[in-house]
Amino acid sequence: MTTEPAFEPFDEEWARDTEAPREPGPEVLSEVRARYGYRCPACAAILGDVPEVGADGRYVRRPALCLEVGSPVDRRHTWRLSVVGNHTATRKSYQPAFHPNSIEHTYILCGNGHIFPYSAALGENEKHFGVHYWNTVAAMGPVASGKTYLLTRMLDQSLTHVGDFPGGRRDDRVTVRTYAGAPLEDYTLNQRRAQYDATLTTGQPMGATVAQSLAPYQILNSLVSPVMYDAVIELLRETVTETMVDETSWGTMPPQPIMLRTRVGDGAAGRHGWTCVVDLAGEFFEDRDERSAVGTVRERAVLRGYNALVWAIDPLLEAQVFDRFARSALEAQEPGSYDRLLRGSLRPGATSDDPDAENFTRTVRAQRRRVQRTIAQRITKLEGEFLTDDHSRVRLLVAVSKVDIIRLALEKTMDRAPARLDDIGKRGAFKAGIVHYLDHVARNVGEVYHPDPDCAELLRRLDVRLVADEYVLRERLSDLADSLLDHYSDAERFWHLVEEGSATDVRLGADPDDPYYDGPVLHVPSVGEHLRRALQPGPADQAGRAGADDPLLTRDLVMSAMGCGLVFALGYGEAMVGLMSMPWADVRVFLCSPLAATPQESPGRDRPTMDPFDDTVDFADTVDRSASLTQLLLRVLRGVL
Repeated sequence: MTTEPAFEPFDEEWARDTEAPREPGPEVLSEVRARYGYRCPACAAILGDVPEVGADGRYVRRPALCLEVGSPVDRRHTWRLSVVGNHTATRKSYQPAFHPNSIEHTYILCGNGHIFPYSAALGENEKHFGVHYWNTVAAMGPVASGKTYLLTRMLDQSLTHVGDFPGGRRDDRVTVRTYAGAPLEDYTLNQRRAQYDATLTTGQPMGATVAQSLAPYQILNSLVSPVMYDAVIELLRETVTETMVDETSWGTMPPQPIMLRTRVGDGAAGRHGWTCVVDLAGEFFEDRDERSAVGTVRERAVLRGYNALVWAIDPLLEAQVFDRFARSALEAQEPGSYDRLLRGSLRPGATSDDPDAENFTRTVRAQRRRVQRTIAQRITKLEGEFLTDDHSRVRLLVAVSKVDIIRLALEKTMDRAPARLDDIGKRGAFKAGIVHYLDHVARNVGEVYHPDPDCAELLRRLDVRLVADEYVLRERLSDLADSLLDHYSDAERFWHLVEEGSATDVRLGADPDDPYYDGPVLHVPSVGEHLRRALQPGPADQAGRAGADDPLLTRDLVMSAMGCGLVFALGYGEAMVGLMSMPWADVRVFLCSPLAATPQESPGRDRPTMDPFDDTVDFADTVDRSASLTQLLLRVLRGVL
C-alpha cells in the first residue's frame, strides 16, 4: 500500500519530506564549514554558512543545499534535498520512493548550485576530509583554441615518474595522490574525456565549450532526475525571500568546474587540496554588452579572486603573422596542405560548409582573433574581470597551443633556406620576447621567483642589480637569446622541449651543431628530472623559509623564455609586458601541443572529421606524457602542492 504525500506535490515524482528530523549529518553546519569553509571557491556564493533571515522569516540569500542520492530503482535514482542547517525544509523523490538506507552519495550544492561531494555510502570517513588548501583556476581562450583538449590531457598527466634507477631516499620527493571522484564530481572531466576519445577513435572534433551544457542544473537533471531543478526552485521559493530567489540564474554560471582532489604526503601529515578548474567558453568574451554577454559583470568579477589564470593563445588566428611563416614552409613541398591543416585546427566543418570556403575561413579566423585580442586587452587591466590591485599573489599561465604546426614548418624549408623560429612575426620580435622574459625574471629573483642553484647561477649573470655595466648586461641577454633561438630552431630539439621532454645541452655563444665545441653549456633537464626536482621537499619544509619550496627550475625558465618569444612574435608583446610589470604576478609561458600531432580536415561520411597530417603518427592519448603539459599541471596545482 502506498502512503500518499502530506500535500499535493509540484510533480508526482517528488514531494515534501514529512519524516522526523534525521540524525546529525551533512545538514549540520559545522561539519560542512569545517570541510569547505564559508564560501564557494568557484563563485563566492554561500557554502558553509547560513544566510541572514529577513523580516518575512525567510533567507535574504540563497542557502547551500544538501543532496542525498540513493540507489537507482528501474534506472531512476532516488534522492532527498534539504537546506544545509535546516531540518525542516526538505524535498525527496516519491516515485521511486527515497529511503535513507539506500543513500550512495551525498553532495553539497552552493547557493549558485555548484556541486561538491560530501560523502559516499562506503566512505563515511570522508566526512572528516578537511580541505587545507583551495586552488581555483580559470581557463580562457577563443572558440576552438585547443583549450579544452589541452586541459583534458593536462589533467590526466601523471605526477609519478619512473626513473632510470629506482634507488634514492624515500624522503627525496613528495608523494602526490589524487582521489577518486564521486559521479557528479567527475562528470565535467569525464564528458571531456569522452569527446577526446571520440577524436581518437572516429576523428570527431570536440564540441565547443557551451556553458549551458556544463551548468550544474543540467548535470543534476541528467544524472540524478529530470525534475531536480524544479525541486530546487520549489525549495528556494519556500525558504528564500521572493525577490532573491532569481530562479533563472540558479545553477547556470559559472559552469560546473572540473574538480581534482589531491593529498600531498602520507599519513597524518598529508595535506588535502582541492583544485577547481573553470573552463570558460569562448563565448564568455564575445560581447562587451552585459545584456548579451555570457555571464554578468558580477559573475565575471569572481575571477579576480582566483589563484591562477590559464590564457590559451591560438597562433593560427594571427593570419598575417603565422601564414607567412607556415604556409610558405609547408606548401613548398605539398601545395594545398596548409589549407587542410588550417581547417582541421580551426575545427572541421566550422570553416568549410560555405560555398566560398576560403572567405568563410577568413571570417571565422577574424571573429575568433577579435576574441583573442579582447582577452589580451582585458587581462592586464586592474580591477577588471581578471586581476585586482590588492597585491595578492596570482599565477598567470600563458599556454600557446597548436605549436605542432611550428614543428612541421621547421622540418621543411622556406625560400630554400631552413626555417627558423625567428622567421615568425616581425624581424627581431621573437628574440625580443626571450630577452624581456629573462630580464623580467632576473630582476625579480628573491621576490617573485626563487630559482634553484643551477638556475640561480645563470640569472646572476643577467641581474641588473649585480651587473653594473649596462652594455655587458645587454650583450649577455642578447647572446643567451641567440643561443636559445639557434638551438630550438631545430625541429627535433624544439619537439624535445615541447612534447618528448628529453634532456639537452644548449651551447652558449656557438654553433649548436659544431662537433668540436667544448665551451659553456646550459643544461636543460628531462621532464622526468624536472618532475622529480619539482616534487622534492623544499627548504620551507625544513627551515620554514617562505617561498623556498616553490623553486624556479631551469626547464621552466627555458620553456617560458621561448614561449614569451613566440607570444611577442604573434603580436602580443604589449600584453606580456603588462603582465610582467605586475610585481605580485608569477608569469609562466608554455608551448603546448594538445594532440601531439597536427590535425587536418578529412571528408567524413556525414560531416568533416580530423586526422593527423602525418599518417605515420597518431594523436596522443590523454595519459601520454607531454613535457609542456606536465610542467603546466605542476604550475596549475602549485597552490595545493
